[in-house]
Amino acid sequence: MKIRTKLFDVLFVISVFTVLIAVSSFVTLEIFHKMNSEKRYLNTLSSYFTSNLKYALSVFEKSLMNAVSDVDFYSLAMDDENMSTSTRAKLKKQISSFKSYFPYAEMFQVRYVEKTIFSYGTDKVSNVDDTIFYRSKAFILLNNSLYLVRNYKPNEDVEVLSLINFSRFVRDFFTNIVSDDNRGIMFSLGNMNIFSFKKGTETTTNDSFIFSDERMLYDVKIFAVVSIDMVYKSIRPILIFGALLLAALFLIVLILSRQLSKKLSLSFEIVSREIREHSRTSFKEIKNYDKYKDELKGFITSYNEIGQEHDNYVKETDRIVEEKTAQIYEQNELLMEISTTDALTGLHNRRHFDESFPKDFNIARREGFYINFAIVDIDNFKEINDKYGHLCGDACLRALAVMIRKCFQRSSDEFERFGGEEFTIYNVSKESDDFAKHLNLFRDEVAKMKVRCEKDNSSFVDVSFTISIGAVSFVPQYTDTFEKIIDKADTNLYIAKRTGKNRVILLA
Repeated sequence: MKIRTKLFDVLFVISVFTVLIAVSSFVTLEIFHKMNSEKRYLNTLSSYFTSNLKYALSVFEKSLMNAVSDVDFYSLAMDDENMSTSTRAKLKKQISSFKSYFPYAEMFQVRYVEKTIFSYGTDKVSNVDDTIFYRSKAFILLNNSLYLVRNYKPNEDVEVLSLINFSRFVRDFFTNIVSDDNRGIMFSLGNMNIFSFKKGTETTTNDSFIFSDERMLYDVKIFAVVSIDMVYKSIRPILIFGALLLAALFLIVLILSRQLSKKLSLSFEIVSREIREHSRTSFKEIKNYDKYKDELKGFITSYNEIGQEHDNYVKETDRIVEEKTAQIYEQNELLMEISTTDALTGLHNRRHFDESFPKDFNIARREGFYINFAIVDIDNFKEINDKYGHLCGDACLRALAVMIRKCFQRSSDEFERFGGEEFTIYNVSKESDDFAKHLNLFRDEVAKMKVRCEKDNSSFVDVSFTISIGAVSFVPQYTDTFEKIIDKADTNLYIAKRTGKNRVILLA
């Protein structure tokens, strides 16, 4: 009866623990699936909203330009009231007609040579002055509503300024597309987050929302959001089902544990006897704290005898595994170094360039650093091979590689054999680093070199050569790509070749 009780306790605890893990995993996966589904929906919603918004703004811009295209703004700027009255009435009528199918534009101004000559809708937007139209940001928060400032120039002297009620656009969008008041759009303006829902606009923290991926419009980040409380409400049935499932499985485990412990207790004496006669296998020592002398104590004694030898076996095995693992790691490091090194020059090869340059370019673009990049090509390399042989050509390539290492020794300098007789040199820095000057000094050093080549079996000849370099040096913008930099440097190299060789061409 004693061993049966022990087995019951062990089986019950293990089974309950297993059930808890299974049910917890199920509930966690269901919640994760729900959260992912919500995130996908928010991404779709933000994409759809941004697309609609961009389309609406493009239609607004074209329509507004058409509405004011035939207005004589010069007459509005004249001090003669008789000359400007009819034009002012015409412009007011055209803008009123335009607002009938784009009601979100609440205010307009026309400026002639930086002087306001016409205003429309200022009575609907209070606390407005001319300075809001010339702020650096396209979006502003005014009267607890989000507005978009748009400026258009029909000609050189005239500027048409408009103020679009963005919060109203969001409310109408959600009224037509989404019936749930818990979903909305968040606009991130610097350190301020503005949330727009059907019920209105508010400025709050972002702790109680789930966000879509970021979308950009002008100088503002746009996210679709949903209240976490609503998501938790939808998860509640899953939690209730998980609790009921746990209770049912708990009852099943209780019954099964009792049955299994009853059967297993009959076999323990047989197992204890058999294990004494069995060869030693992998077991750990078990401490015996039981005051009862039953079948289990004999099992523990035999078990511990086996475990002592097993410990020695495991230690030896671990030592061997550690040694083999270290050897494999060293071999992998060596293989990686070999795979990214050019065998002829000892420089990094094209594979290393393809892996490292895009990463360095992305760092420069993200941090606003300069990318200084150059492609180096040996002039008349084919003639060297034809005249002195390919072994001499190889010697020239190795000599050029040595000179590259000598002239570009800073930790930020990267250089590779790009292919054939072409090499790349680049670095990322906070400043332009006077890149052209360094390249010209390098070019001069190469021109001074003499490479000794075997002319025949008994004589040698000193061969010299020049190089042409196409380079770029600038801070990459968001729209730039690393392929664009390579293409521009290659174009500059082509220019260097066409304009006489032995020169550095660095053009923006």
